[in-house]
Amino acid sequence: MKKILILVFTCAIFGNALFAQNADFKNTFSVHYGASIFNAVKGDITGRSNPTALDSIKYTSGALSNVPTIGIAWDHGIKKWFSLGLAASYNQGKASVTDLEVRNNKGTFDKLGNYSITIPRTTVAARFLFHYGNKKRMDCYTGFRFGVGIWSVKTTGNIDKETLRKAINGLKDELNASQADNLPYIDKIETDIKTKGSFVLPQVQLIIFGIRGYVTEHIGINAELAAGSPYFASFGANYRF
Repeated sequence: MKKILILVFTCAIFGNALFAQNADFKNTFSVHYGASIFNAVKGDITGRSNPTALDSIKYTSGALSNVPTIGIAWDHGIKKWFSLGLAASYNQGKASVTDLEVRNNKGTFDKLGNYSITIPRTTVAARFLFHYGNKKRMDCYTGFRFGVGIWSVKTTGNIDKETLRKAINGLKDELNASQADNLPYIDKIETDIKTKGSFVLPQVQLIIFGIRGYVTEHIGINAELAAGSPYFASFGANYRF
């Protein structure tokens, strides 16, 4: 926090009220890489090849992986001290296991194969930035971001189709005759099982401090510290025109 206050103070003191960002260059396009909770979804999952009597599943190995927050933004200067923009981002977390087996009612295990669950998130939002200390080659700001996050949950399985076929036919055998009359036996299963669902949640972010430094008149680098979704820190490149 002390370093953030020093940066804010430096921008305010040395800005000289020039407001070059919004006076000379109305538009800024930026791309960035952000750090979020999705970055923690990474590592190996220890296998459970020798389950206890209470375990219902076992698997050889597993893994956690992620796609970090990748975003773009466009900001347009409305006043010398204020800009309005649009932003979008994408990130993803994934968990997968190999050789998954599930305990059946006989106490033995049926092999199902490889399974994974993927949770991607796409956000779209409006950005409101307040510029309080700009110089020819530096732009400092604080602001807000309001929008929505589109979450999805996807599961895929490279299942053992013969095991699934026997399980379905076994369920038919357990039903009484009147219930099972209209349930034909399955001779062959052709497709893998895949499921997908989506939901939308509001996304709110406070941009505590942002800074852009330009190495040429138009091209620069940027960094932000923030609270809320979709990232808490980011860095990237920007182009103003």
